[in-house]
Amino acid sequence: MDWSHIAEIASDALTLGLIFRLLSLRLQSAYRVFCVLLLFEVVTSGIALWLHFAHLVQVNYRIVWLSFAPVGWILYLATVYALLNALLKKFPGILRFSRTVLHISFLVAALIGVLTARPEFVAYERTVPGSTGSLNHLVAAGFVGERIFSMVAALAILVTLAFILWFPVQLPRNLTVFSLGLVVYFGARASLILAYSFFSSVNLNAVNMSVMFILTACLLYFLIFINKAGEEAPVRIGHSWNAAEQQRLIGQLEAMNAALLRSARRS
Repeated sequence: MDWSHIAEIASDALTLGLIFRLLSLRLQSAYRVFCVLLLFEVVTSGIALWLHFAHLVQVNYRIVWLSFAPVGWILYLATVYALLNALLKKFPGILRFSRTVLHISFLVAALIGVLTARPEFVAYERTVPGSTGSLNHLVAAGFVGERIFSMVAALAILVTLAFILWFPVQLPRNLTVFSLGLVVYFGARASLILAYSFFSSVNLNAVNMSVMFILTACLLYFLIFINKAGEEAPVRIGHSWNAAEQQRLIGQLEAMNAALLRSARRS
């Protein structure tokens, strides 16, 4: 058993631990999409480990990965939309506008990903010498998809957090913990894929190990800081040191929300 499989087993154990913790705290309904994403990650990782330890060499894992990858990408976006709804539910006008921006951001990122796909193909052929044929091109296209969806997820959460940091919106502590952890995970995942694609010195196994390490760190972060009290305890992460500035910015935010709602009704 090599270190990559040990890391994968450790991350799977922590993922299951987080699922059981959310269930024990009765928070699964509040974070339904996130729980589905965690369960999906455990199932796909379990299949990969089973194929390895059962020595099923006749089963090409690349085909298995390509079969499951699109489901993972959909769950990435679903998690982002669910998080966006939770972060901005008090401001329906801004939420509606943010969804539109997210749709456009995804389309732009997808277009950029397609136009810059060549490095992923070159990187995969570099890692697997003599790799040619349609399957290998599909795997390289899969790396493009991973990059696009991870990048969109990270940027969407990051922009929303930056917005909330400027306008001092109160959030449940658990929601803040989830947001920060997810932006680190998705951002690191997208950055590592980009590094693998554009720098010949970066090895695919090193990328996989790094992703596992970051995932494990994020899971530990969730397990330590998510609790029942955090679902009610409010956190204000922007301008918490200046009450007068808070009131002014909240007034601006409410005015912006009202203006966007009026605009939506007219249209």
